[in-house]
Amino acid sequence: KQVSGDFYDVVPAGNGACLIAIADVAGKGVPAALLSGMLQASLRTQANHQRSVAAILESINSLVYRSTSVHQFATFFLARLEEDTLRLAFSNAGHNHPVVFRRGGGREMLVKGGVVVGILEDARFEEEELTLEPGDRLVLYTDGVTEAANARGELFGEDALYELVSRLPRDLTSEQVTDRILEGVRTHLAAADAG
Repeated sequence: KQVSGDFYDVVPAGNGACLIAIADVAGKGVPAALLSGMLQASLRTQANHQRSVAAILESINSLVYRSTSVHQFATFFLARLEEDTLRLAFSNAGHNHPVVFRRGGGREMLVKGGVVVGILEDARFEEEELTLEPGDRLVLYTDGVTEAANARGELFGEDALYELVSRLPRDLTSEQVTDRILEGVRTHLAAADAG
């Protein structure tokens, strides 16, 4: 269990853009880690050659379907951020829904996409675009956060995550936001022991 298939990456994609990826390979151990490495390598080789995030996911899906055993698959969220305009094009292959917490309040779930990669040979993915504003906060996570269960079996859950992030001061860095989320999960895990 020290080796898993979760990964995230930020990859330069030319012309002032970058790809933002997060994935969760089903299973644990070396097989999951190997598939995770293959996904990351495939993403990096396509970063400067393909603008469409949906097309990149279709290529990755085809690779996983042809190259792995029947039971290997992964959730995968992929976005392209244009740094000058803050336009974010994204496609979600069955991953936990990333959330945009808007500076002025409210939140948007990044849902549009398709099925997990590796299940269907000819899977197609939809792509959506939105524009971020200065002060907006984009939170990407895996089920390791929301499915963290304390000794009573209570999950941390999406609602607790959203509430925690909504209450955070607006001037925190992304690293500080991450630290606060992990602190919230640790507090939840220890809650049952305190009683």
